[in-house]
Amino acid sequence: MECTYETTINGKKIKFSSEMELDNFLSSKLADYQINESDLTFQINPIDSTIEKVNAITSKVKNASIESVIINDDGDSETILKIPDSIGTTRFITSNGDPSNMQKELVPPFNLNDFLKKERERLSAEGMTKSQIDSYLEKLQKSWTQLTDYGTEIHSLFESIINNTTFKPTNLSEEQVLRLTEEFKSFIEDIKSKYGKNAKILTEVPIISDKIHEAYQSEGIKSINGRIDMLVIDQRGFAHIYDFKVSRKEVGIWEDTRNIQGSTTWHSTKKRSVGYQLGIYKNILAQYGITVGETNVVPIKIDPEYNEDGTINKLNDAYIDFTKIKVNPNAPYTETINTILPVKTLLDDIDLINSIQEPMTKFVPNYAVETQVQRNTVTVDKYINNPRIVHYIDDTDPERKFGKYWIWNKYKKNRKVYAKTEEELREKVQELVNEENKHIHSEMSTLADTIQQIIEGYGSIDDLAADNPFKSDYCKKIFRKYLVKKSETDYGWTFQNNPKFIAAGIFVFTKDGKMEIISVTHNDIHSVVNLGLGKSIQGATKKDSDIDSHVIMQASNGNIDLVKVMCLLNNMPEVLKGYKVNKIESHNIWIQKGTETYLETLLDNFSELCRIHGITNNLTSQNFATTLEAAVNIIRDTAGEELLSHMGNWEFNFSPNDIVNGVPFILQKMEQLRKLKSADGLRTALREGKWNFDDPIQLAYMLLGRALNKLNGYSIYIEQDPKLWVNFSREGWYTGSYVNSASNSSSKNIQTLSKIFSVAEAHIRRKELSYKPRISKVVKALYEYNHRNRLIGGEVKFFDNLFVKDTNGNIDKSFRLKNPSDSSLAKEESDFIKMFLEIVNDFRFDGNQSKIAKAIEDGSYYEVPVSMGSTSTQIHNKGYKQAFTSKYNEALNFLKLLPEQEQQFRESKGEPKVYNKYRLNGLSRSDLIENYGIDGLETQLEDLLLNVIHTYTMEEVMNEYLPRLQGIKIALQYQTGMFGVVTDHVLEYIDKFIDANVYSKPIMAKELQGAYKMLSVVKSITTATALGLNLRSGIREMMQGMWIHLSRTMAEAYGKDQFTKKDVAKAWAIIFKQSVKDINTLTLIDALNVDYGMANADPHQVQERLSSSKAGIKNLDSDSLYFFNRVPDSYHRMGLLIAKMLHDGCYEAHSIVNDQLIYDFKKDKRFSLLSDSKADKNSIEYKKQHALYTAMREQFNREGWNIQDGDDLPRAYTIQEGTSIKSFAELCFGHYDKSTQMLMKQMFLGAMILQFRTFLSAKFEQWILKPDTYNQGQYTEKFDENGVRYIRIFTFDEKGIPSVRIGLETELKPDDIWEPYIEWQGRFMEGIAYSIISFGKILYKLDFNGFKELWKNPTKRANFYLFLHDMIWMSILMWIVKALFLSEEEDLGPVGHLVGTSLYTSFSDGPITNIMASMFGDLNPPMHSIVVNLYRQTSGIITGDVNLFDAGVNSFGALNSLKYIGDQLE
Repeated sequence: MECTYETTINGKKIKFSSEMELDNFLSSKLADYQINESDLTFQINPIDSTIEKVNAITSKVKNASIESVIINDDGDSETILKIPDSIGTTRFITSNGDPSNMQKELVPPFNLNDFLKKERERLSAEGMTKSQIDSYLEKLQKSWTQLTDYGTEIHSLFESIINNTTFKPTNLSEEQVLRLTEEFKSFIEDIKSKYGKNAKILTEVPIISDKIHEAYQSEGIKSINGRIDMLVIDQRGFAHIYDFKVSRKEVGIWEDTRNIQGSTTWHSTKKRSVGYQLGIYKNILAQYGITVGETNVVPIKIDPEYNEDGTINKLNDAYIDFTKIKVNPNAPYTETINTILPVKTLLDDIDLINSIQEPMTKFVPNYAVETQVQRNTVTVDKYINNPRIVHYIDDTDPERKFGKYWIWNKYKKNRKVYAKTEEELREKVQELVNEENKHIHSEMSTLADTIQQIIEGYGSIDDLAADNPFKSDYCKKIFRKYLVKKSETDYGWTFQNNPKFIAAGIFVFTKDGKMEIISVTHNDIHSVVNLGLGKSIQGATKKDSDIDSHVIMQASNGNIDLVKVMCLLNNMPEVLKGYKVNKIESHNIWIQKGTETYLETLLDNFSELCRIHGITNNLTSQNFATTLEAAVNIIRDTAGEELLSHMGNWEFNFSPNDIVNGVPFILQKMEQLRKLKSADGLRTALREGKWNFDDPIQLAYMLLGRALNKLNGYSIYIEQDPKLWVNFSREGWYTGSYVNSASNSSSKNIQTLSKIFSVAEAHIRRKELSYKPRISKVVKALYEYNHRNRLIGGEVKFFDNLFVKDTNGNIDKSFRLKNPSDSSLAKEESDFIKMFLEIVNDFRFDGNQSKIAKAIEDGSYYEVPVSMGSTSTQIHNKGYKQAFTSKYNEALNFLKLLPEQEQQFRESKGEPKVYNKYRLNGLSRSDLIENYGIDGLETQLEDLLLNVIHTYTMEEVMNEYLPRLQGIKIALQYQTGMFGVVTDHVLEYIDKFIDANVYSKPIMAKELQGAYKMLSVVKSITTATALGLNLRSGIREMMQGMWIHLSRTMAEAYGKDQFTKKDVAKAWAIIFKQSVKDINTLTLIDALNVDYGMANADPHQVQERLSSSKAGIKNLDSDSLYFFNRVPDSYHRMGLLIAKMLHDGCYEAHSIVNDQLIYDFKKDKRFSLLSDSKADKNSIEYKKQHALYTAMREQFNREGWNIQDGDDLPRAYTIQEGTSIKSFAELCFGHYDKSTQMLMKQMFLGAMILQFRTFLSAKFEQWILKPDTYNQGQYTEKFDENGVRYIRIFTFDEKGIPSVRIGLETELKPDDIWEPYIEWQGRFMEGIAYSIISFGKILYKLDFNGFKELWKNPTKRANFYLFLHDMIWMSILMWIVKALFLSEEEDLGPVGHLVGTSLYTSFSDGPITNIMASMFGDLNPPMHSIVVNLYRQTSGIITGDVNLFDAGVNSFGALNSLKYIGDQLE
C-alpha cells in the first residue's frame, strides 16, 4: 500500500512519499515559508501494517500445516500445527535445551509414570489402600479428558465473542456461559481502554519460524510453530500477546518455586513452561518485524464437581482470575530465547570497530586506541604514569627491601604488590590492567542484562549496579527514564541490547522514532587532553589560537567519547532513516561524572573533523533533534499526559530553529509551569536554587530554559569551575571572576551571562532613547521660559509652580500636578504637564485607555509618582543639613526607595522579577507621602520622568530577559545534578551579578554595610576633593588616551581589519566638532553613545545622560564636578566607535532628526550594492554584501528583532558586534560601567581600596588574561586551512523547495546558487605577559623559525608591540619629558608647567610596574591618604606651618594646577 502526503505551499502542491519525508521537510525547510493550507490526503494505519504482517505469517502456516491437539496433566491443551520438520512450542521446550546444553530440557517434560509413582506414594502415606489408589488414579486420568473439553469450550466461547459468531455450549451451563461472557466482554473493554478504542483483536493466530539456532537445525528441527490465543494490536501497531490458561488450580504466588505434591496451586514447571512459550511467541513475531509490547498469561479458574467414579459431573464455577494475570512471564528467559530464536536488532549489521577506529585514529592520533573500542579500556601507560596508582618507595623506607615500587591490586590476595625494576613494574601493572579491563567489560554486560530485565518487568531499578551505592544511585539517575513506564499505554523505551555495543560501553534506546545514546567510559570525563597542537577537538591539526573556543569543543575525555559515538552514527545511515537522535551523553559511572553538549554543536564539530581529515560525512541536521525539539521530547516523555494537558498544545507549528516563534513558545511554557498549582517545588527551586530532578515540572523548566538560551545563540558549557580571586594552572596564573570583567572572564558561562545582559542593556538604552524626541523639545521650552542659568543650575525650582499647593503655598499632601488648563500656568508649563502625565499614566495603566479615562475622572491621573528626592532636590526643599543626612542613610539604597518600599524590596528577594517602586505593590501612596514628607520626595520633574521611564523599561526588558539569565544558572545546576559538574563559584558569581545589576541589591556582606554607609560619605568627599574640577587630571587623561589610541592602532590590537590612524584622527575631529554644540542639543555622538553604551551609559546612567539638567553648581548629583575626567574618557571610547564606523563605511548612514537617532540602511557603504537595483547579483562583491547581511540579520533576530529577508537592518552593528567594540574600548581604558566593572568593586574591600583604581581590572586583563577566545570578534569570511572559501550552497529538490548547506567552493556545480559563508569569529586573546614569555622561550633557544611562527600570530605580534610601547617606549618618554621640561633649570611658565606635568604623568601609567608599585607601595585605601593629608594641611594652617594657599593647592585637585604659581611667588 503506497503512503502519500500532500500539502500546498504558496499555491504549489507538494507530495511526500512517507511520513518521515514530511517530518524532515517540516522541521528543516519550512522556516521561511508561510503555510496557507495543509491537507493530509492519505496515511497508512499502523494497525493495518501490523495486521498485514500477521496475515502473511498465518497464511504461510495454514497452507503447509495440519492441526493437532496435545494435552498436559492439568487438562490444558495446545493446538499444534503438523508441519514437516517443525515442532510445536510446548514440545520443543520440553524436549530440547539451550544451544549450549541440548540434552537438558528447557522445561522438564511431563512424565506420566513418574507422576503416578509420586501420587501413589503420597496417597499411600495418607492411608489409602492399593485398590483405592488404583481406582483414584484411573478416574483422575479420565477426568483430564473432560477438563480438556471444558478448556476447549471456554476458548471457543471467547473466540465467538471476539469474532461475533454463534456459540453452542456443550459442557458449560447457561449461567456459566453468561458469567464468562460478561467477564470477557469487560476484559475486552479494559483492553480497548488500555490500547485504544481502535485496537484490533485477533484470535487463534498460528505462527511459525524457521530462523532458529543452527544447533537445532543440525538435529533435524527446521522450524518452531505455535498458536496465539489472542493478539491485540494497539494504535501504534504494537502487538500484545494474551494466552488463556484454563485450570482447576489456583495460580498462587508466581515467584514461588516450591512444588508440593498434591498442591492446589500451579507447579513451577507450568509457570516456567508458560514463560518460555510466550517468549518464543514474542520472538517469532519480532522476527517478522512486528514490535511486541507485552505478553500476558490470563488464568481461567474452573471448579469441577466430581462423581463417585472420579469423572466430572459438572462445573460449579468458571471465571477469569483477573487478580492473577501475569505480565511478561517470559522476562527471566529472554537471553536463552534470544539465542534459540535470534531477532535481528537495529544494530546487528553495524561494523562497530571500523566505524570507530578508522576515523578516531585520524581525529585524535595521539590518543590511545586499544582493543575494540576507543578509550573505553584502561591502558598500562595510563596507569603507570598515575602517581595515585604507582608509588615510589624511598631508599630510607623499610619497605624498600621488597622493591622499588608498589601498586595496589584489589584482585590479588595480597593486594599490595611490589616491583624491583621498571620492567617488573610494567608486568605487575599489566596484570592489574588485564583484571581491570576484564572487570569493566563484565560489568557492562551485567549492567545491560539488568536493564533488560527491568524493562521486561523482571527486576527492580534498585538492582542497577547494586554492588556500589554511589554508582547505583548514579546509574538510576541516567537510566531511570528508560526503565520506568509513565502510564499503562506508555510501553517505554526499547533497549537495543547488542553485545558488541555493550562491550564498547554504548547503550542505545529507541522509542517512537527517537534514539538516545548513553556511552559509558572509564576515563576521567572532564580531563582535557592535548592532541598535539592544541587542546580543542581539532587539536591534532590546529592550535588553540586558531580556533574559536566558543564553537569548537574542548578535547576533554567526555567530548572525545561523544565524537566516538558520532563516528558510530556516521556508519548507520540506514538505521537513522527511521530515527532522529534526541540525546547523546557520556558517563563515567565509577566516579559519577558525565557530560553532554548541544547536538547542533556536536554535529558541527564532527562535520568539520570529517572535512579536515577526509572522512565521508553521512550525518545531517535531519538526523538530530534541535535543542528545543529534544527538550520537548524529554518533557513529554517524563511529564506524562496529565501534566502536559494543563499546559496547552506542545505541538510545533513552526520550525524548531525558528527564533521568532520559538522564543515566545518557550517563554509561554515556562510561565505556564510557574503558575501550575502543583508547581510549589518549582517556585521554591527558583527562589532557593535547590532542584529536584525527579520532579517532572522542575525538569521541564530546566530543559526549556536551556533551549531558550540555545535558540537565542547562547551556549552553556561544561567547564572547570573558575576561582573567584586568582586561578593557577600549568599554563600560568590569571585573575579570578571577581577581578575580571564578565566579558573577559575565564569562564565561558560568565561570558554568556555578559552577552545576555548586554543584549538586555542595549534594548533598555534604545527604548529610553526613543523618548528623547518627545521630551527634549518640551523641557527645553520650559527651561528657556524660566531663563535657566546653566552655570548655576538648580532647575528643580522651575517645577514648583506645576504642583497643586495648599493654603500656605506649599506642595499639597495629595502630591499632584495642576490640570494643564489651570490659568496659573504658562503655556510651557502646561505643555510639560501634559507630556509628563501622558507618559507616566501610559506606563502606570499599561496603556489601558479605559483605566486612564477613569483616572482623569477621579483625579488620580494627576498624581505624581512617589520617589525619594535627589540630593540637589532635597537641598532645595529641606536644606543642606537634612539633605546630606539623607545621603548618608541612602548609601546602599541604589533604587532610592522610601523605608516601606525598601522593606518590601528586601522581602522580594528570590522573586523572579524586577522590583518597580512606582507600582506601589500594595503600599499606601498617602502613607508613603505622610511618613517621608513631601520635602523629601523628588520634585525635579524632568529627572523624575526619566527615572519613571527607566524603571518601567528596566522592569519590562529585564523581566523578559530574566528567564535567560536564570537559564544559565538553572543549566549549571542541571550539570551539577545530572553530570556531577562542580559549579559552586560560577553560581555564586551569577547570583551576585544578577543581584547587583538586575535587582540593584547590595552584594556587600550585611555586617559591613553599616560601616560602608559611614565610609561612603567620606569616600564621596575625598573623590570630589581629588578629582573635582581637576584640570591637570583632565589633560593627563586626554594625553594618556591618545597614547593608548595610537599604540593600539599601530599594533592592530583589535585585529587586522580594524580602523587605521587616519580613521582615528577623523573620529577625533568629528567628536571635537560636535562637543562644542549646545549642551541641550542631542548630538549624533551622544545618541550613538547611548545606543551602543560606550561611555558611562549603562542602563542606570542612561537617564542621567539624557537629562537636560546635567550642568550647574547646584546640581550636585550630576557629573559636572568630574567634567575634566569624564570628557576625555568619553572622547577616547567614542573615538574607537566612530573610527570603526568610518573604517566600515557606516558612520554616514547615521543622523539626528528631531532629537531622534536615525540609521539609514541604504546609506551604509557595506551594503551599497544591495540597495542598487542595477547591481550585478552574480558578482562576488554583491554576494559578499548579501552574506554579511544574512549573518547580521540572523544575529539581530537572535537578539530580539524580527527581520525578514529583504528588510532593512535596524542599526549599523548587531548588539554582539557593538559589545565587542565596547569590550575593546574597556580593555584599553578601563571597565567603568556597573555591569562590566569587576564585581569586587561592589564589595566592601573593593569599594575601599579600588577608589581611583577601577582601571586595574583592565590592566590585569591586558597583562595576564588567560589565553582563550572571548566576546570580542568580528564577522568574517570563512576559509579552510588551504585558503578555500566556505560557501552557502542553495539547492532545490524536485518539488522546488530550497535548502541551504555549508560547503567549500571546490564542491560547486555549474548551476549551483551560492554566496560566501560569513560567520562571527571570536578573537583569540591573551595577556601581554603570556606572549612575551612565549617569545622569551623561543629566543632563549635561538629558534628563529619558531620566532617567525609566533610572529604570524596577530595577538602575540600585537602584544609584542604593546610590550615595547607600554614598558619601554613610555618609560623612555617619561624620562625625556622629565629631563627636558620638569628640571629645576627650566622655567616653562604656569601653562608650560601644567602641560609638562600632565605629559609626564600621562606616560607614567604605561608601564605596569609603575602601576603595581603605586598600588602595593601604599596598601591603605586612597581615601585614607586624602583624609590624612587634609588633617595635616588643616593642622598646619592652625599652627601656622602651612599658609592657606598651599593648603588648598595640596588638598584639592581643582587647585593643584596653581601649585606652580605658588612656588614662583615664594
